[in-house]
Amino acid sequence: MHLLSRHNLNSSDQICLFVGSLDRSHYFKGLPILFEAWAKIELQGKSGKVVIVGEGDLRKTYEKMVRQLGIERAVIFAGSVPDTELPDYYRLADVFCLPSINRGEAFGLVILEAMASGIPVVASALPGVSTVVRAGQTGWLVNPADREKLAKA
Repeated sequence: MHLLSRHNLNSSDQICLFVGSLDRSHYFKGLPILFEAWAKIELQGKSGKVVIVGEGDLRKTYEKMVRQLGIERAVIFAGSVPDTELPDYYRLADVFCLPSINRGEAFGLVILEAMASGIPVVASALPGVSTVVRAGQTGWLVNPADREKLAKA
């Protein structure tokens, strides 16, 4: 089944992709920051979809947060996907986001995967991440936890 139909997406949907573990040991990935930034985007009258690839013990917490923010129609939890399907998710996306909140994010291999797929990256300006993303060329860097700038980027 094609990803668009599997996740009830339209080909015209602007898609922001996040790939990462949704467990307590990966709290630093910053998903709540992405959700709060997306709520700001929707308040500005813009639309699109956030596709979350990953699974973990915080998924229910994140799903609850999405409902509380009123963005449940815009956020799709795809769950864990086989490695063979992951490139399809990257190709589906218009932008990749890694809103990590601290130096727990040492490098962000998913950033390289996104860039190899030809999609721009919006990521936190952290030491390791900043060595991969060239601001204004391969993506945008924002200060960690800066919801306003993340939404703009």
